[in-house]
Amino acid sequence: MHCLDLTTSSPCGGYPRSSAAWASIAGDERVGPLPTNPWTFEPESIVVQGRIYLLWPQHDAAGTENLLCWDPATNAACAGFGVHDVGASWSAQLILFEDVDAAGIPSGVCSYRTLQCRSLNGATGYNRNDIDGLLPAQRDLTDPFRWGNRTYFGNLWTDRAICVDLVAATSCGTLGGNGHLPYAFSRIPGSDCLMGLGDAGTFFTFARNMGLCPSGDGSIRLVPCSCDDGTFYWGLALFDLDFLSNFTSFTVTARNPAGTVVAGPENLLTNGGRIDLSSVNPSVPYIELGFSSTVASPGDWINPIIGNVTVTERPALRD
Repeated sequence: MHCLDLTTSSPCGGYPRSSAAWASIAGDERVGPLPTNPWTFEPESIVVQGRIYLLWPQHDAAGTENLLCWDPATNAACAGFGVHDVGASWSAQLILFEDVDAAGIPSGVCSYRTLQCRSLNGATGYNRNDIDGLLPAQRDLTDPFRWGNRTYFGNLWTDRAICVDLVAATSCGTLGGNGHLPYAFSRIPGSDCLMGLGDAGTFFTFARNMGLCPSGDGSIRLVPCSCDDGTFYWGLALFDLDFLSNFTSFTVTARNPAGTVVAGPENLLTNGGRIDLSSVNPSVPYIELGFSSTVASPGDWINPIIGNVTVTERPALRD
């Protein structure tokens, strides 16, 4: 087992380490057919309740997947866990997902390809064939993400994000069809939304219920407009009205680089989609325009809400 200290970019103290519990598979790892398919035989690891579970490819004709466990608290293989065969998938990437019990508490880890599982202490083997029909036939190139009872799987081959309720063993929806080709997901802190990344090289967001994020906070950076004489001025920041029509609230606050509020907060739904920046000193190099919004309709992932903001090149006239 290897460990890297990201603060020093060097190995953690005492690493790499070996384990006698893994002696039966030592030196028997599978090597992919590089360079034509370098991702096919990558070992996989996930962290569940502080322990690292690893799916290790065995070099045999079947393509056996071995499930291992490492405990960072003891810097050793998990006591009593051993080595467990969780099926064979010679032709697919090794992927693990976290399983839960009827109360939604983490209870095991499973091979995404074979749906063969093991309890967290290694004592019990079982399967999740009850969700087989909810998952794509080709299961690779994804990093499953669990949020409560729900786990989100990406499938770039069909351009879909797939949600499965592991407790009920039912689908909680699918999204896709707009070219993101999703791989992996993570929760956006402080929100009820997820962010995904896919083969298209784009980030995208969606709500936990597989709709559009119902509300959001964010910011954009604006720079002053230049005049023909080379001077700079701040004027009006104008938001597209068709864009704003998709929201029930949209409040904007402008801050200078020091974080001081220089304009707003303004409710753009009641003032024509504008915030007046003309009082800002022209020497201020940029302004962070922060916004808080609520979407009028859940919408869907295929039809994102897109808009723009324009800064006028003249300051607003004042009485």
